[in-house]
Amino acid sequence: MLDDELGSVGDRPPDVVEVRPCSAEDLAELRSTWPIAADVAGRHFARQRSGAQTLMVAWQHGEAMGSVVIRWRSAELAEIGSRYPGVIEVAHLQVRSDHRRRGVGTCLMQAAERQVRLRKAPWIGLGVGVENPQAAALYEHLGYIRTGLVARSEYDFLDENGVQRHAIEWNECMIMDLR
Repeated sequence: MLDDELGSVGDRPPDVVEVRPCSAEDLAELRSTWPIAADVAGRHFARQRSGAQTLMVAWQHGEAMGSVVIRWRSAELAEIGSRYPGVIEVAHLQVRSDHRRRGVGTCLMQAAERQVRLRKAPWIGLGVGVENPQAAALYEHLGYIRTGLVARSEYDFLDENGVQRHAIEWNECMIMDLR
């Protein structure tokens, strides 16, 4: 998760940002203008086509500014799913470096929350890196509360040079009650 790419609590909202689910045309634009190693956007889009998740993208003047994933079927952080039945997890919040600290992360999170509310889920949850207090502060500002749950996340990824890496992260689970 790239929560360190969020804006800070006092950021102003960016001018005219449209946040929408990624389309096939959007994916082509993302791949050409915002390439991320291992085609992460393509993998998220494939899961969206299966109905497992939705890749939401923030656009301004035709340029992708950031994205977030809504996981519909099950929380990847099992700890949060077992304590909060019916939780919908939001993950992989990313904001392009040239658009950070302008409220894009807030716009993405609010759009994700609207989508989750439409499905009448009781909870929306997320994990934030324990070493990232600035992101946790933003989530608290948006109404998320700390659960006290800490989850270990382990995964392989390709870095910007195409080299396979292994990562272990510790994430604090945060939740928002939508009831």
